[in-house]
Amino acid sequence: MKITDMHTHILYGVDDGARSLTDSLDLISEEQNQGVQQIFLTPHYGYKFGCVDRKLLEKRFLEIQEKASKYFPDMKLYLGSELYYERNTIQHLKEGKALTMSGSRYVLVEFGVKDSYSNIFQAVYDLVYAGYLPIIAHVERYSALRNNSKAIEELVKSGAYLQVNAGSFLKGFPSRKAAFCKKLIKEELVYFIGSDCHDVKVRSPNMKEAYDLLDKRGILPDFNYYAEKVIRKSYI
Repeated sequence: MKITDMHTHILYGVDDGARSLTDSLDLISEEQNQGVQQIFLTPHYGYKFGCVDRKLLEKRFLEIQEKASKYFPDMKLYLGSELYYERNTIQHLKEGKALTMSGSRYVLVEFGVKDSYSNIFQAVYDLVYAGYLPIIAHVERYSALRNNSKAIEELVKSGAYLQVNAGSFLKGFPSRKAAFCKKLIKEELVYFIGSDCHDVKVRSPNMKEAYDLLDKRGILPDFNYYAEKVIRKSYI
């Protein structure tokens, strides 16, 4: 099965992820070792790390892509962002300052871990109304959504797509967080999985471990099917 990592911090020098081009290439190498064939580079945009200039993001992406084509010719890379949702997020998307996922209408969006459900729902509603397709990053982190099936279902019906982090299945399984993610997957509410990797030592790529664990438990969806929809800019 083809593996696509939908959420990474491999783009160097712009957030708390890779610090150098060498770091970026080391992360890509580790992804390849795990059988990953497609990677979305999704640097933070907004709260904490500021609104990094799009031209800088694209310049560094092309630099990484050029090097990767030499050392990892079979690896496909795509540029996006992890957008921290704020009042100006939609305006920045419309103005082309904030990046969507590989130029599609899909946007990877995160919230504060203690944001209220009403705030998250309103953000999803506003993004959909503006013509975007919101992917909620690491949905298992938000206290307002954890173990709230009604809220989760309402968000999905409203146009949100859910992404979980691979690591949520791997630390102390079975844990409450892992059980929550497992429940969402069994109910076919999760569309994307990502490593959310930042480096090769502490927050390293872990896609193969997560895939193997989910496959062993017989609940591994074809995540790549949905990833291809994003890449091809088509609706799920």
